[in-house]
Amino acid sequence: MTYTYEQLNNAQIRLAHESNKLLATDNVTDVYARDYLIKMITLDVKLHGTKESRKLRKQSSPKSRFDDTQSTLSIMSTLSPNEIMRLFPIAKHYDGDKWGEIDYFSTIKHVKEYPLNKPVGYEQISEFLMGYDNPDIRRLMVDMMMATSDMMKQETGESLAEKMGIPTVTMQEGTNGQKYMIDENGRSKPVIEKKKRPKYLRVVK
Repeated sequence: MTYTYEQLNNAQIRLAHESNKLLATDNVTDVYARDYLIKMITLDVKLHGTKESRKLRKQSSPKSRFDDTQSTLSIMSTLSPNEIMRLFPIAKHYDGDKWGEIDYFSTIKHVKEYPLNKPVGYEQISEFLMGYDNPDIRRLMVDMMMATSDMMKQETGESLAEKMGIPTVTMQEGTNGQKYMIDENGRSKPVIEKKKRPKYLRVVK
């Protein structure tokens, strides 16, 4: 099920409010604290995938965006691989080997390299998640890489991609709504977007 930014953000606010009320009574148990942590992690990671969250992050500095992702990773590092698989199921994507991508099979192999019931740990969480195929996790890691790249651009004048010799492109939109990709040499190419077929149209066999 897909949730909106507003739904996820309101859920975080309610959860924090409930927690503060309970903290005031000094009745917080270890079980509740763990349950609270898991719920907040789930909401936080899913928020990264919403359009509204991406727009807000564009207005933030690279350092702020980087710190935000690192805070999320720090909390996630307290989870075990089994807990991560339960909260963020591995994508049902089976042909990654054909395209040189991670998929269900490579993720299972990757996960087995870690103790399944022990916290992944902060030193290894980034590496663990980089090899983990789940759309929510993927968006979080892309956010981290983009923030890292933008920080490098500010500090050294070169982005992460440029430093690695990877050609970079920017996306621009004309006054008529047509989108263009512009490479580092100024060459532009129109982006042809595939239109979704209306649901009422079906392929006749």
